[in-house]
Amino acid sequence: MQGGPRTTQRKSDFLNTAIGVQGFNDGLDWKLSLSHGVSKVKNSDSNYFDANKWVQATGDGSINPTVTTNSQALVDGLKVRPMRTGESKLTTVNGQVSGELFKLPAGSLKYAVGFAYNKESLDDTPDELTQQGLVVGSIQQAAVSAERNFSAVFAELQVPVLKELEAQLAVRYDRYPGSTATSPKVGLKYSVLPTLALRGSYTQSFRAPVLKQLYGAREEGATTGTEPDLCRILGVPVTAQATGAEACLAKAFQINGSNPNLGPEKGKTFNLGVIFEAGQNFNASIDWWKIKKTNDISQPTLSSAIEGGFFEKIGPRINIFTNLQNIAQRETAGVDLDARFRLR
Repeated sequence: MQGGPRTTQRKSDFLNTAIGVQGFNDGLDWKLSLSHGVSKVKNSDSNYFDANKWVQATGDGSINPTVTTNSQALVDGLKVRPMRTGESKLTTVNGQVSGELFKLPAGSLKYAVGFAYNKESLDDTPDELTQQGLVVGSIQQAAVSAERNFSAVFAELQVPVLKELEAQLAVRYDRYPGSTATSPKVGLKYSVLPTLALRGSYTQSFRAPVLKQLYGAREEGATTGTEPDLCRILGVPVTAQATGAEACLAKAFQINGSNPNLGPEKGKTFNLGVIFEAGQNFNASIDWWKIKKTNDISQPTLSSAIEGGFFEKIGPRINIFTNLQNIAQRETAGVDLDARFRLR
């Protein structure tokens, strides 16, 4: 406690630049864009201790960490100022072309095609003492350096099936290192009256984990458990008390942070809606939607990690993994209402 409160001074800088061009030539709408973003973070910590000096000083009795009457100069001599720097970069190129393919009896068949290319990198560098786990009051953290390229292409058709019925067909293909996905979309719009239309759609979606979730720093800390059922799963002895109750004490290490084995999240979206338009001055729409998401990236609780088998025993040591996992499913639903009134 003589060391003073542990503090972190954090400086963050972010710069994103983008440039784009678009035009219309020979019946084609086109656009092309380029962006580059850089984020830098620097952490400067204070009032932490060098573990080597701490062990020596507490071992030979030079300081007593349970009192506040030690030599302040000696306590200050044990201190270190851990530093940690991080930098992430993302470069993206996007392009799209749209136009009219040909005429159908009910109207024009329109299309759009496009692509996206991305280059991403992440560097996270703690100081040497932190990497070795030799900072008292902090945790051991490894340096991280990772990068990847990923890309996507898409195509979309707007099909006038009947004069009152319009269909939308689309597909997107995503390619990431170690995973790919094809995501379709189907939509319909039916004009019941010139002022009233019904619409509905079904879409599949895909999202890969970001670099920090895959390769970011991992943390570990000591933890204990006293639940008999969990102790049995971990293989820790459970004893019966005179009162008839059971007791146990499981000492373990809890590991949090990234997971290089994470897979992509996937989703399905359903939408039904009504569009109403009364002249040029008023229009409104109401849409019901539902999203079903699987393989959601979440952090398990300590008990659910044990019950799910996310632990290992290495000799007397027990590691419980509460780092990110593809374990959750989510279902959300809602209603969107939009109404607009224009004054002349």
